[in-house]
Amino acid sequence: MFMRFATLAFVLLCLSAGPATAGGKTQSFGQVADAYFRAKAAQGAFSGSVIIAYDGKPLLRRAYGLADRERNIASHIDDEYQIASTTKTFTAVTVGKLVAEGRLSFDDPISRYLPDAPAAWRDITVAHLLSHESGIPEYSATTNSFRALMRAQRTPQEIVALVDRLPLSFPPGSKYRYTNSDFVLLGLIVERVSGKPYETFVRETLLDPLRLGHTGFTHAQTLMPSRAHGYMKGDDGGWENAFYIDPSMLYAAGSMYSTVDDLLAWDQALYGGKVLPPALGEQMRKSRGHEYGLGFFVDAVDGHAFVGHAGSLPGFETDFQRFQDAPLTFIILSNTYRAPAEKMTRELATIYFKRCAKSHGRRCAN
Repeated sequence: MFMRFATLAFVLLCLSAGPATAGGKTQSFGQVADAYFRAKAAQGAFSGSVIIAYDGKPLLRRAYGLADRERNIASHIDDEYQIASTTKTFTAVTVGKLVAEGRLSFDDPISRYLPDAPAAWRDITVAHLLSHESGIPEYSATTNSFRALMRAQRTPQEIVALVDRLPLSFPPGSKYRYTNSDFVLLGLIVERVSGKPYETFVRETLLDPLRLGHTGFTHAQTLMPSRAHGYMKGDDGGWENAFYIDPSMLYAAGSMYSTVDDLLAWDQALYGGKVLPPALGEQMRKSRGHEYGLGFFVDAVDGHAFVGHAGSLPGFETDFQRFQDAPLTFIILSNTYRAPAEKMTRELATIYFKRCAKSHGRRCAN
């Protein structure tokens, strides 16, 4: 309770007083944001790495808290974090590249690429999967024991088998309901169209060309020397290791890891025409009427639209967002479950745009 009110007081102070001052000098937005995250870390509400960038240039780039609580190892800016559902931006762009190459269409029925799909899925298109309008149930909700389900190693086909005999939640295209099942199926479609394993195709078409050397896919047996360990609060309020989820259960919906620097490079590629034709990228980042486009969330803070994707797994929280009119990018990677990453982006964006309004139209990037 105290932490919530302390953060609120900090935000209200920044908004009411305008640009903060230290020693009589006006603080930059980066300094204000740094004080915000240091306060969060001191409260035990956040540890991890942060980049806030204006037009690709960092206003804040810093790590906070501990990457390894058992050995008291401080977080480092190059630490690698599981990014959970932020993986979906990579999967979506991989599909977009196949569309740009004429190898599939958003309007194609998924049965064209998944011939064993049940008859009830015949009206589901690739776009319905990308926009969570398929009606296919969430595979991780098919049992009363989430932990037991997610601990087992499964192939993508075995994950699909958890839901392919269940009725659709609604007719395809009629509603929106976020489900990881959609992106598991997209991974299989990428494999069918490309003729390569999903991970191989993502690496060859996105990660290697963009030199994202600290971004990849988690595997149960693979050692990651720069891995940040994930933690969550136990019933007694103390820290404990996050419970295990086998990476195979995440696949194209959430199995990737990355760093803040690699995600900033990914952000720049998304808007720089390096991975998709600009018009196609804009189409994918446009809301389909429910604050989600084709693989991207679309929302706004005080009228300022932003696009990106958050991610959440036991032990990790991610927020990856680009404000469209600034252009201002927030990348928050945390190894403390439920660190309020999305809320932190919104609170700091409110401070940023309030400072901009008080600058009377002058450049307010810093």
